[in-house]
Amino acid sequence: MHIPNQHQIRRLGYIASLFEDTSSSIFEKVKYPSVVYIQPKGRNKIKAAFPLIDHVIYGETILSISEKLDESGSIIQYHYGWEESQRVRAKGKQVRHIMAFGNENHRPGSSGWVETNPFHHHHVPGEPKQRKSTAVQTLEEVIQILQTYICTGKHYDSSHNF
Repeated sequence: MHIPNQHQIRRLGYIASLFEDTSSSIFEKVKYPSVVYIQPKGRNKIKAAFPLIDHVIYGETILSISEKLDESGSIIQYHYGWEESQRVRAKGKQVRHIMAFGNENHRPGSSGWVETNPFHHHHVPGEPKQRKSTAVQTLEEVIQILQTYICTGKHYDSSHNF
């Protein structure tokens, strides 16, 4: 097993603090403790999953976090997804996908290319390969967006733009 480096430890602590923050009203901190997952992966990655308060339409969901850090600890690649939980039963990536944000780079003219490349919004529930342009670039922005849906029970529609 790889021992986490100082940048992974720092980032893991920061992400954990977002979950533990009592002012955040989207995280379910009591009902689904078995879903909480936060750990380093390899030499430069972070993986995390945090349960969200049950959504009126989608039920039990999670915020999935995947980040890749460079040698100085800066985030060079990320994927932040709102997904249906797999606590009760395993689900495929497409089935559990509601929406996500990422910054994987794509070549102009490729199917993954959007005007705001590398920043994109995986906007179609059940179809994570679908992308459109977005201004969203941080985990904090994603949490803010999810707060709108989780706290109000608002239905997410792929036509919503961020």
